[in-house]
Amino acid sequence: MVASVLIALLAAVAFGAGAVLQHHGANLVARRFPLHPALVQDLLRQPWWLLGTLVDVVGVGLHMLALSLGPLTVVQPVLVLSLVAGLLLQPLFGRPVRRGPLVSACVTVLGLAAFLVTLPRNQTAATSAHWTAGMVATLVLVAVAYSLTRWPPARAAGLGTVAGVVLSLSAALAKSWLPLLAAGMLGDLLRTWQLWAGCALGAAGVLVTQIAFQAGALGPSLAALTVSQPAVGVLLGALVFDETVFSGPTAVVQLLGLLTALVSVAVLVIRTNSEPDSKDRH
Repeated sequence: MVASVLIALLAAVAFGAGAVLQHHGANLVARRFPLHPALVQDLLRQPWWLLGTLVDVVGVGLHMLALSLGPLTVVQPVLVLSLVAGLLLQPLFGRPVRRGPLVSACVTVLGLAAFLVTLPRNQTAATSAHWTAGMVATLVLVAVAYSLTRWPPARAAGLGTVAGVVLSLSAALAKSWLPLLAAGMLGDLLRTWQLWAGCALGAAGVLVTQIAFQAGALGPSLAALTVSQPAVGVLLGALVFDETVFSGPTAVVQLLGLLTALVSVAVLVIRTNSEPDSKDRH
């Protein structure tokens, strides 16, 4: 499991660095409405933004590798450190790190460490029954989160949660088909429903993320997205892959560690995006 944690950590750093580079590049082009064709053209000519995209692609590859080596309940929570990495890299582009966000980042790391150190090591192959349970749980979560969008103050957070749930399910599906890819069984890979469903859900998750960012202030939507992905990842790891979590004498430590990490990273997002010099470009 150590290898999967280290690779997931590298993926988190890559995602954090990619976000900082893309943010810097986006601030160097003319301001336009999100997803405007002219904005896309400007970004595709911006070296910093392109470098950030390349680093993001590396992060995706590392994420997939980590999923193929370790439990979903380990890999998904580690990815919240992408925000910590992004925070620490901001000074490279003239944005100082303030005390409040730095404290939240430290608490996030400590909470995540407590969760991972006490987590049992086991996972099994997913069966049809496991996938049914995971799908039902996901649909319920999406329905609940989407219902929040009818209340204007919670619209952005609700959409962010929907995006996080969908992206978590996409990661779980990827974990199911990655062994076929690693074994070079391309014929079997192309025939598995998990591959196509995972790709479709991944694209849908990215689209809903952009819609969430446009639905209101960035803080609530990004916080909901950031917290829901690891939380749902842990849920799907337990339901689909029968990964043991919150059990044994360290169950309380596991639960408190994960909750501490998730609450702290949500506070980190909100604090960072409420700063006067914040220049979000979503």
